[in-house]
Amino acid sequence: MGGGDGSDSLPLAADGHDVTVLDFAEELLEQAQRAAESRGVADRVRVLRADLDDLVSGTGEGLPTYDVVLCHNVLHYRADVPATVRFLAGLARPGGVVSVMAPNPAMDVLSAAVRRQDAAGALAVLDSPTVHSQTFDHPMRRLEEGEVEQALADAGCTVEHRFGIRCVMDLIADDE
Repeated sequence: MGGGDGSDSLPLAADGHDVTVLDFAEELLEQAQRAAESRGVADRVRVLRADLDDLVSGTGEGLPTYDVVLCHNVLHYRADVPATVRFLAGLARPGGVVSVMAPNPAMDVLSAAVRRQDAAGALAVLDSPTVHSQTFDHPMRRLEEGEVEQALADAGCTVEHRFGIRCVMDLIADDE
């Protein structure tokens, strides 16, 4: 869900799994398709253009269930995180895995203070419910792990692991 250019899911296809990459951005899905072709896994990759809002509200195309459902860097753009998580959990087969990833709100403060050397900006974002996404030029909710974990528990999921992803790399100012 929100699979974009397939960077998170195409390695699964390379390992022999069938993969569906769903996103609403046609350009990103075209990148995913080209990447699948260049990696020789296009026969195991299906790209599906759909709006997650339509799917969550039940007005979109029906989807099968999956062994693994990835929803990376999407939840912080969603107005109703619990509804989105319930939808994701419903896509996972019994015993399946739901993997969600969202920015750590503490990193917003650290990034402003350390990467941008903006103490005033760090202080301003400290209690702010949103930050601005440079990537999509859009506000992002600052989701605390407890909110996401509660949504997962309410959807019948058991949180088995929690990781700090990109906590160091996001502080390096050299994007190259």
